[in-house]
Amino acid sequence: MPGIWTNRGSQWELLESDGFPDEATLQELIAAAPQMLPLAGSPDVAVIGREVQLGRGYIDLLAIERTGRPVLIEVKLGRNSEARRAVVAQILAYASYMHGWPLGQLEQGPLSRVLREHGVTSLYELTRGNEGFEDVEIEQFEDVLRSSLENGHFRLVLVLDEVPPELSSLVAYLESITDGVIFDLAEVNMFDVDGSKVVMPQRIQPQRAARTETERLEKASSDQQGQFWEGSSKEFEESIELAPEENRDFLKRLLAWARGLEAEGMCYLSSYRGKRMFTLLPTLHDERVRLVTLYNDRRSAYLGLQGPVIERRAPHAAEKIRQLIAPIPLRNHTTAPDVSDEFLVAIADAFREAANAPRS
Repeated sequence: MPGIWTNRGSQWELLESDGFPDEATLQELIAAAPQMLPLAGSPDVAVIGREVQLGRGYIDLLAIERTGRPVLIEVKLGRNSEARRAVVAQILAYASYMHGWPLGQLEQGPLSRVLREHGVTSLYELTRGNEGFEDVEIEQFEDVLRSSLENGHFRLVLVLDEVPPELSSLVAYLESITDGVIFDLAEVNMFDVDGSKVVMPQRIQPQRAARTETERLEKASSDQQGQFWEGSSKEFEESIELAPEENRDFLKRLLAWARGLEAEGMCYLSSYRGKRMFTLLPTLHDERVRLVTLYNDRRSAYLGLQGPVIERRAPHAAEKIRQLIAPIPLRNHTTAPDVSDEFLVAIADAFREAANAPRS
């Protein structure tokens, strides 16, 4: 069982969290040390405002990444009834309000009070005033910030002392259908260890209440519409002979590449046969999700990208992948336009980053 264990005598005991008396206390903790939040990709984050008015409500903490991406943080205690569904509606409302604002108008309008309180005139100046952010370059920072505002590409962070399963399920669903938005779900607890306060933050991996995609494929093996082979690429290999001759070398190349990743221990391969196509599913061991899918529909062959999973599990490699497929956006089920050797190297790097990154 995860937690803090202590031995004050003859046996080890799991410490009980002291909890937080109210949400303001937890909010103050995060505002004072945002670096403690275990966020996907481990970005440098600076808090630039507390209780900032966005539309009709007030976001608990408004922050920004070193790159210029806005970060909206909402804090709740698990015992609060809003910790289940309302908190998601709240943070999405704040994000929708910021979406589309030109940078100058945002600084002169909704965020003008925050800037005045700090004696600056721009978010760039405000960000550089934070320790460790003094070297942020204005051109790149404001380019990313403007693009994020225009496209609604924000990081949305929910911080609780206890994450209800219903909230985890809801965030997992939003992750699966949303492009450009990063969701982080963090659980923070405080303990008293021999008179000293100890804080234990951990990133919660959202879990779907319903079956995972892999489990749905497994179920499909029992009906007439599809068949699933867990941990096997043999069936996909055999399907290559059913493809048009001009696609076979391409499919064999992709299969050899995927088997190389499997041999490295970066993933395991499964095959699925649907009504009209075969797919090869390179799946991460720890979470049973995929960065890519290989398709053979007996007429065409292509490689599909799972954009949100790549962004979340391999944020560094994602930047290279976006460059290689530009101007096509990296979204869910994006078809790779050119599967060059360089592109396969980038995807392989994404698998390595996802497999080797520390998990909460």
